[in-house]
Amino acid sequence: MLNMTASTTDVGLRQVIEDALSILQGGQVADDRRKFVISDLKKLFDLASRGSELAEQENLLFGVEDISAYESFSFVEQHVRHEFNGELGERLSEVCGVFSKLNTGEAIAQEEGEKSSEFLSVFLGKVEKEPTTFTSTESDIFQVA
Repeated sequence: MLNMTASTTDVGLRQVIEDALSILQGGQVADDRRKFVISDLKKLFDLASRGSELAEQENLLFGVEDISAYESFSFVEQHVRHEFNGELGERLSEVCGVFSKLNTGEAIAQEEGEKSSEFLSVFLGKVEKEPTTFTSTESDIFQVA
């Protein structure tokens, strides 16, 4: 299990989100970094989206494979719950879809990019203001590359 301190998590996460925003806005990001950022956020949002589904089921019993999903959802949710209250699951699913498309090289629609940028901007703003501790069984999320 990985337990990252606030400063480790926040620096890595901020850098990844900033680069993702640049990618979504057509900015230049080195190919290796682009792949890393897209892959890292795809993994986070895949897990968080699955965790959102688990949370909506209001079931407190999770399989071992669901623990990381719920942890990831809780991590994202603690930062953006007020801004996306009631639609967080839907927004996570949308952002997850965008990063899945980016991961496979598919084009994304302008509206998809704008909604994902909005979500990431809110997430980034909260990460910058609110130090976090992220505990996860996933050992490679938010590495600083």
